[in-house]
Amino acid sequence: LKLPLCRACQHVTMKVKVVRKRKDAAAASSSAPKPAETADAAKPLIRRQEARRKAKAKEPLSVAERQARNKRLAKQFQEEQLRSSFGRSRDYEAEGQKKDLIPEEFREDPQEVAPTRRKVNKLEDNVQSLSKKPDIQMSDLLLKVLNNMKKK
Repeated sequence: LKLPLCRACQHVTMKVKVVRKRKDAAAASSSAPKPAETADAAKPLIRRQEARRKAKAKEPLSVAERQARNKRLAKQFQEEQLRSSFGRSRDYEAEGQKKDLIPEEFREDPQEVAPTRRKVNKLEDNVQSLSKKPDIQMSDLLLKVLNNMKKK
């Protein structure tokens, strides 16, 4: 059994046809509005909203109830954080369709498109020039030139 997969996110997609039953003539006549419904609809909107608010109004929770609620919410939050740290589920992906860890737009080509310069390593040249001992005759000559410049 091969299930169809969504192209964008690779989850299983299935089309479901919704079939609605027709109402019988007897059922249609019994669906006439009841007097309580019409009386409620006649009230202004503000009064209906106030009635809903009063029905929803609850007494404040006791300390034990708040602690139980907070423990439940903390446990739920902890589980969500743990699940999100593992990333998305890859159970339904086919073997060939598994995504790489590096997205396609961040990958680099192994070959350069148009190399602009040659890559040269000058480490050995730099080490040789730094490890050379200064020439004694050259240093004497430089000292004489500097002394002559000071005298003028």
